[in-house]
Amino acid sequence: MEYSRAQIIDQYFQQIESGEMSFSQMRPSLQDMGVENEEISITVKQVDKQLQQSAHNKASHSLGKNIFYGGLLFAAIGLIITIGTFFGIIDIGPVFIVAYGPVISGSAIAATGFAKMNRGT
Repeated sequence: MEYSRAQIIDQYFQQIESGEMSFSQMRPSLQDMGVENEEISITVKQVDKQLQQSAHNKASHSLGKNIFYGGLLFAAIGLIITIGTFFGIIDIGPVFIVAYGPVISGSAIAATGFAKMNRGT
């Protein structure tokens, strides 16, 4: 088997990411394959870099999702107040409230969360 750094990095990244192998088992495994120490160091650093980037992307996606749903909730509260007072469901007398602030800001927050969720960085 010919050694290909990119293939080995991808292989170990997939195995560690899926839980088939722990990060500490990578170096002995590469040594068993007869890979030089300098090449092992480079490979370990690259796999570690990919694992950190993957963890960062997952955390960023999760944060973006929370921001998105928080923004939708905020906009929905504004709409409920506006519709409720307009149709008399929320009775405050002969006037009604147009809560455009929460609707606009909630929509902007949701858009920010959506962008962060899809960007992943």
